[in-house]
Amino acid sequence: MTEALAPEPAEAANADVVDWLAAETHCSEYAARQEIRLFAAQQVAVDVVPTQNRVVTERLVGKSRAIQI
Repeated sequence: MTEALAPEPAEAANADVVDWLAAETHCSEYAARQEIRLFAAQQVAVDVVPTQNRVVTERLVGKSRAIQI
C-alpha cells in the first residue's frame, strides 16, 4: 500500500518519532510513517486509539451486507 491513509500529522514529520517507532518495532522508516498516519486517521475517525489496556474494534458491512468485526 503506497497511498497515504491521512494527511501527515506533525508527529509523523518529526524524524525522532519515526526513528523511535522503527527501532522499537523493527520496521522500516516507511512502515513507521504509515503506522503513525494510520493511528492519526483512527484518532480523527473514532476519537480513540488502542492501547495495552484498550481494545478498539471496527464493524464493517460489506457489499454482501455481511457484518465483519
